[in-house]
Amino acid sequence: MKPYIAFKSADWEWVDDIGRRAQELDAAGKMTREAWRAFMAEAFAAVNGNQDLLGFVGRYARNGWLGEVRAEEKRGIFIPDTIPVARPAHLPKSAA
Repeated sequence: MKPYIAFKSADWEWVDDIGRRAQELDAAGKMTREAWRAFMAEAFAAVNGNQDLLGFVGRYARNGWLGEVRAEEKRGIFIPDTIPVARPAHLPKSAA
């Protein structure tokens, strides 16, 4: 039997909120590299570290941004480790 990593459940209200805000910013043509990286860090916290669930934010990346993240990962740097993140106050208290 292969070992596996057990992740805590994602905070789906927070995930939905991040997706909505990212989509709104992108639709308005205001998505910047810094905003996208902040969304990635926030999403990483919302999904409790499960990188397989970050695709919903990845789609808003511009050419080259994902490559930067992959290069940082190879150097042992990952966005969520560099940006402090807290669940937005406007969301109700999470049961997760």
